[in-house]
Amino acid sequence: MTIYDIAKEAGVSASTVSRVINGKPGIKEATRRRVQKLLDENEYIPNAAARGLVKQASRFIGILIEHFAGAFPTWLAPVQVKVLPISDKFMDYAKQVTEKLEEAGIRTELDMRSEKIGYKIREAQMQKIPYMLVVGQKEEEEGLVAVRSRFLGDEGQKTLEEFIVAIKDEIAKKEIREVQIKK
Repeated sequence: MTIYDIAKEAGVSASTVSRVINGKPGIKEATRRRVQKLLDENEYIPNAAARGLVKQASRFIGILIEHFAGAFPTWLAPVQVKVLPISDKFMDYAKQVTEKLEEAGIRTELDMRSEKIGYKIREAQMQKIPYMLVVGQKEEEEGLVAVRSRFLGDEGQKTLEEFIVAIKDEIAKKEIREVQIKK
């Protein structure tokens, strides 16, 4: 039962019910007792989240999404890294990379689909994922990851440990990297 239901049943306004709940003065004692009785009978528990606050939070999130055009900085992105194995043969290594990233506290997804690597990269770019780690035979043999970012494109190969240190530093500093246009 809501405040409005209790107000209707008591024959008073919702603001009067709210004033009774909050112990505000200026309400006739008979009205106060009638409203309090209904509150007690219905075991009413006040809801702490005011609708105005929820609207403000959702409005803020909408403004944030619009400001970044969905391309959130790494520290704010829901998925910070997407691991892309070149083929199913390298899925075990991709899973190891994903586990190490997750252990380091980095929000990671593993693309396990049997699609061409170009398609996987394009999909990750369309999803505005900050970093893509491409893993194949060469990376597995040498214990590396091929780093692609939304900001610079191909950033070359790094050890996983180097990448983790770099991304954790970027996240800790809350850097907002700009997309570099290649000439």
